[in-house]
Amino acid sequence: LVYLAPTARSKAQINRDRRFFRLAGIKRFIGMKKFAALPRKIPGRAMERVKSEADLLLARLKADDIPVPAPGEARAQLRLGSTEETEVARWLSHLPSDDGRSWIGVGPGSKMPAKRWPEDRFREVVRKLIEESDIWPVIFGGAEDARLGERLISAWGRGFNAAGALSLLGSAAALKRCLFLLTNDTGTMHLGAAMDVQCVALFSSRAPPGLWNPLGKNHVLFRSDIECEGCGLIECLEYRNECLNRISTADVLKPCRAILSASLRDISAGTAGMC
Repeated sequence: LVYLAPTARSKAQINRDRRFFRLAGIKRFIGMKKFAALPRKIPGRAMERVKSEADLLLARLKADDIPVPAPGEARAQLRLGSTEETEVARWLSHLPSDDGRSWIGVGPGSKMPAKRWPEDRFREVVRKLIEESDIWPVIFGGAEDARLGERLISAWGRGFNAAGALSLLGSAAALKRCLFLLTNDTGTMHLGAAMDVQCVALFSSRAPPGLWNPLGKNHVLFRSDIECEGCGLIECLEYRNECLNRISTADVLKPCRAILSASLRDISAGTAGMC
């Protein structure tokens, strides 16, 4: 059994699982040793930064003599092919043309309300990028994010809504076409990172800093230091997502503009080189 339960699993839960699987006849366990102890919030002090969950999982495999990449070097390999490209092409065939505009991905949803940056801030950031660089926004997420995507696209007057419209791997293939991904800390972020798409990601402070960072090194990550960090809440009722509200549209626009400017320069240089 390869046991990749989250690092936050308690000793009681791990022992319970081990007993269950032993009763099922399994004799060899990989990944049940060397669980890292996650830091607790100490009043008056910022939480300690931790390794990413990906590296913590790999360290447990290494403890059982499984070869793993060095910390920070892991990469996902989804091995996409013609099936996923065909799915994206079929989806696009029913949509209006983007007239050749460059795509940016947008992941404005999350199943956890405590992890959602305000909708109006996504709307404002992308609106400015449309005005300044004539980009084409593409919404990503699950079916539960489709209505949110419709509202944003209606406000922008352009864009595609892939939320719930593409399979997981189809979404990965579409994300690969984006210059970058503006997103909450959610599965969409990790899927984009798996496709080597640079992420501008908005993190709540519900978990220790670093724990859920995406794979890769060139992402721009926002997270507030706040006294209530490490709360682990699914929904923040008392403070109404204050940690996310501290991240302003001006803060987020700056790296978006820089990434977009560099990407469009590279596209122009590549086009000129083909002439």
